[in-house]
Amino acid sequence: MIFCTVTTLNRIHTAMVMAKSVKEHHPHAITAVCIVEEKVPMQARRFKHFDHIVLAKDLGHPDFYRHMFKYQLNEGVWSLKPRMLQYVLRTFPEDSKFVYLDTDTKVYGPFHEVITLLDQSPIVLTPHITHPSVKDELQLGMAGLYNSGFVALKRSGESNRFLHWWAGRLNRFCYLDVKQGIFGDQKWLDHAPVFFDVHILKHPGYNVAVWNSYYRRIHRTNNGKILVNGQPLRFYHFSRFGKMDYQKIHKNIYPDPSHPIYHLIDQYSRDLTEHGFNPSHKLPCSYDCYRSGEPIDLRARLAYRNHPERFALIQNPYTMSNRTFLGHEENPPRKRKGISAVKRKLVGRKRN
Repeated sequence: MIFCTVTTLNRIHTAMVMAKSVKEHHPHAITAVCIVEEKVPMQARRFKHFDHIVLAKDLGHPDFYRHMFKYQLNEGVWSLKPRMLQYVLRTFPEDSKFVYLDTDTKVYGPFHEVITLLDQSPIVLTPHITHPSVKDELQLGMAGLYNSGFVALKRSGESNRFLHWWAGRLNRFCYLDVKQGIFGDQKWLDHAPVFFDVHILKHPGYNVAVWNSYYRRIHRTNNGKILVNGQPLRFYHFSRFGKMDYQKIHKNIYPDPSHPIYHLIDQYSRDLTEHGFNPSHKLPCSYDCYRSGEPIDLRARLAYRNHPERFALIQNPYTMSNRTFLGHEENPPRKRKGISAVKRKLVGRKRN
């Protein structure tokens, strides 16, 4: 079984925690990591739980630099998820089952249910919520019904068609533009169960996160097992960890400070620190700047994206400068609604 993810140097510590947790519960699985940088960072080379490392530019995208330049960094990283899955399918021909996990996840138990499901279904997705809620349903109309931090596939023609379709959509439309009905890579998955043979996994122990904490009650048994609604915890998705006050979010649900959720949160924080996380150090991505070192102005990306015909002769926009693109700018960009504005509405409030 292959587990894979996509990350940058600035998020390498989360990928390390994820990969180590995979190995604890699937010691014979292969962990494959795509790093969105020009060179493989030394700490990634030295990390024993990264079995296979590939640079994003080597995934096989036919026009990689043009593709990355038109996106903001998060959007560009998200757009590579299906291409990473296509890559591992090509690279590991003897394997038949594959799991993509976002780097900010931690595995707490073996994926027995997923392994069994992939014997019958070519694609497995997890919904954000499995409990009716008008407010959440309205918000998820913008963010998407399924969380793209987990995708499981078995080698098949159907999964190949799914990845081809998803990669094609993200090649052009992986923007975070809620007003246009686009939420990065994720909103597209709403269509997947209609177009493809998809199993929707509702097991409460998978993809536990702040957006479904109100419905997925966590408790620890006498023998130390963590259960979610009576089922084993398989993985927790620590989305926006460090940018949200996880303690405060869960206080309304679990007022007892000794509740096991706080142990999970504290331990995850220690895991990140152990693997080099320092909140005061933000490391630049290779694709934040031009080759000259000049930071890329967002307006330059938008000009390149909105007027591709003007810059069609530029083979690699990273060899240019802001002046190349801003000289063509007609109107200043409007500030777009970011990911935090949408997701904040999904979490941190007391239910009626």
